[in-house]
Amino acid sequence: MELDARVVHRILGTLDQYGALHVRELARISRTSTKTLCRYLPILERRGLVRTVVERKWKIVMITEEGSDYLRRLEQAVALLA
Repeated sequence: MELDARVVHRILGTLDQYGALHVRELARISRTSTKTLCRYLPILERRGLVRTVVERKWKIVMITEEGSDYLRRLEQAVALLA
């Protein structure tokens, strides 16, 4: 599945700014549908960009160091295009 860089940027940027968030909070703050998050999060986790932790019935998502590095490279690429 091809990932939309804008959506990945919104997800990683939100996590970078707010830290660990519940999936619904991440969806609300990043203005990304929960359906989209459900498709993107497993891929981002397999790539090592985010980590999810399940606590009771809560699914908490946090950015990894690799995710922060990827976000910086993505922002630099966008800056070069501007």
